[in-house]
Amino acid sequence: MRMIMLAVAAMLAAPAVAQTPLDGKAVLLGKAGEALAGGVATKEQVRGVIVAAIGDGLSPEESDFFKEVAAGGAVDAAVGGKTVRVGPLTGDALATARLIAAPPNLNTLWKERGEPTLQLIEMARWGDAPRNRVTGFMANKLYSAWTKSDVLHAYTPWVQEYAGINNALSEIADPAVKTEGKLLLKSAVEQVFAKCAADMRVAPPLFLYEFALVSVGVPRP
Repeated sequence: MRMIMLAVAAMLAAPAVAQTPLDGKAVLLGKAGEALAGGVATKEQVRGVIVAAIGDGLSPEESDFFKEVAAGGAVDAAVGGKTVRVGPLTGDALATARLIAAPPNLNTLWKERGEPTLQLIEMARWGDAPRNRVTGFMANKLYSAWTKSDVLHAYTPWVQEYAGINNALSEIADPAVKTEGKLLLKSAVEQVFAKCAADMRVAPPLFLYEFALVSVGVPRP
């Protein structure tokens, strides 16, 4: 499990650097291969292969597959002794493949409205380890701001960070996706409380976070 967490952390922290020559071919084994055998054309199907791959610990072969399909061409994938033709992917399916093939640094998505925030939410859908990576990142951002905040300065660092991410989430048009984002924020706030307790620091008061979480349940320290 530690190796999976380290692999996911590296995957989500910054884009991959190494470049592998593309040849329109790939090999998928294990659960990722099983997921691919069911067909891959939609965003949800691409996500299914991603979840299966990450669950086993992303292998070099799986990374190569995602880079191949992210390039936008057709890919012949060897799966269980047969060849499965994938793609060319388009639209959201292609965008999701590109998201794992070259993950953005999470710092570039933080508080950015529109597509960057949707990407943050999408990466959190890829399993427990990716979700924990995303909420942990959010919690670290908020906790760092909280340690710099005090009543004399109107809690300005916290307000800037918390209002910034809440504004980005609040602009999401799809109610279900907005709720997903709010639940991620709720988890991050709960982690901030835990960090405060561990450091013997007073947690943010209710009025500084309640307004953003009414729809998903307001946590308490």
